[in-house]
Amino acid sequence: MLDSHANGQEPLETSVSRRHPIWSLPFELLQVVFGHVTVLDDTPWDENHPKRASKAGADLYVLCAPFWLAAICKEWRAIALHTPTIWTYINVSFPVTQGDVSRISCNLERSAVLPLDIVFDCDDEAEADETHRLIFKELLQHASRWRRCRFVLPVQVDVFWDRFPDDMVLRYLEQLVVLPEYLEVTSAQDDMLDRQLPNSPCLHRLACHGIYRPSITQTDHWLRLHYLSINLRTIPGRSLWTTIGRAPNLRELRLDFPYSSPFFGGGQQGSVPDSEVCLPQLEHLVLMGHAYMNFEQFIPMFAGWTKLHMLTLSTYLVYMLRPLYARFAGQIRTAIVHYEVGSYLSHEDAHALLHLSAVQTLEIRSNRALEDNNRPLCFAMFFETLRSASTNGTALGKLRVLKLSGMPRREKYERLGEFLEMNFDYDAEEDSGSDVDILFGAGDDGWDDARLAAFYSTGQD
Repeated sequence: MLDSHANGQEPLETSVSRRHPIWSLPFELLQVVFGHVTVLDDTPWDENHPKRASKAGADLYVLCAPFWLAAICKEWRAIALHTPTIWTYINVSFPVTQGDVSRISCNLERSAVLPLDIVFDCDDEAEADETHRLIFKELLQHASRWRRCRFVLPVQVDVFWDRFPDDMVLRYLEQLVVLPEYLEVTSAQDDMLDRQLPNSPCLHRLACHGIYRPSITQTDHWLRLHYLSINLRTIPGRSLWTTIGRAPNLRELRLDFPYSSPFFGGGQQGSVPDSEVCLPQLEHLVLMGHAYMNFEQFIPMFAGWTKLHMLTLSTYLVYMLRPLYARFAGQIRTAIVHYEVGSYLSHEDAHALLHLSAVQTLEIRSNRALEDNNRPLCFAMFFETLRSASTNGTALGKLRVLKLSGMPRREKYERLGEFLEMNFDYDAEEDSGSDVDILFGAGDDGWDDARLAAFYSTGQD
């Protein structure tokens, strides 16, 4: 075999046959084709991307594609080895083998000087062996080439950051996601991020969950951020609101609430910012996790959020955020609700959502970890609320799309299927899909004239 994971350093053949029809195409065009074969989407840099799954599915395909292309024949190998763009994705996941070490070295060499996309997954202290540290050290030597990076690190991670060069300029860094398995703050990480964020002129997406207390003394780099995601466990409320207020170009803001947090000071007024937090470019607000507080005290600070049109939240926060719905009732056009384990959407919660009178798309996402018996109940209760609301004229008048993501297979939950048939003239062929889109027409009578269409897509529970 010309190339493989085990033999990643196979030298290039000097004699390449030109008899194959593929050579009738320009060499540069073939390089472009090869580059598109290995295109990677943004999934690995989404903090919701499941851990331990970074070597599965599409990631595995992109990870192995360059080696597969280089192993077809000598002609394809020549193209692959002279196309550095296909070698720029590096994935380090547990367990690390010697073949992975060779593969990573091969990628670093063959990618030449191009920017790198990196996923480094080592979320257990026991797994952070010397091999991981050596790999991380080698990646640090190429830190000036980092473009999109996702680091899932163990608690004691100072060993990873202590060798980070103080004067390193991350000129290509666009996205940085740092997710420790357990939310701990270490001085080494704080110092590293405070030093490096100003040295990252292209950084526009930052997700640091629980490990970073933003410095409010340095503000220039916050002006560049379009996306910010932070877990609020260890961050004082006033400090964070001050920092967020200095990032007026944010288009998406995600805040993760832990079970208990000093962020809101137990609902005390002391955590409320002194003035409104103006985010004139913000389009999408994501509120996840758990929180028990009086959210109404924060409504005045949202006065400058004029472009906000998309809201995503967990079921734990639906009822608590009713004041937020009233504030943005005429703005929110897309609402997404995540069912969390141990929670459900009550009638009161669903009625609270009905205050979003401008919503055109409403998506209910069921967590795959929900027990099978609870998932159909969640959807059924939500449908009951919508149905009762439609009878008294309080339904979402502009709703056009209702999407159920993660809905159980219909043949397993006949009760839910019967409910749809009874209330919405639901009639669809038997299928094993996992998602259903329900589209409502624009009839003047609202739900009475609604037209229902169900679309199944293949999937697994």
